[in-house]
Amino acid sequence: MDVTPEAVLAALRTAGVRRLIHGHTHRPASHVVDLGGTLAERWVLPDWDLDDAEPRGGFLEFVEGRPRLVFFD
Repeated sequence: MDVTPEAVLAALRTAGVRRLIHGHTHRPASHVVDLGGTLAERWVLPDWDLDDAEPRGGFLEFVEGRPRLVFFD
C-alpha cells in the first residue's frame, strides 16, 4: 500500500512546505514532487523489524541540511 500522488500534493500544499517525511509504506525512497512549477521532496522511511533473525530498519539522517536514508545492516 502506498499513498496516492494526490494525497502527497494535498499534504504539501496544506502544510505550505516543500519536504514531506512520512512513515514506511514498505518502499523506502526519496521522490521529487512537482507542485506545479515548484519542486518538493517526499521521503519515505524504512520499516523496522527487530524481532526477525536478521533485524532491519533505518532512519533519515541530515548532514549539512540535506537528508539521507540510512539502513541498518
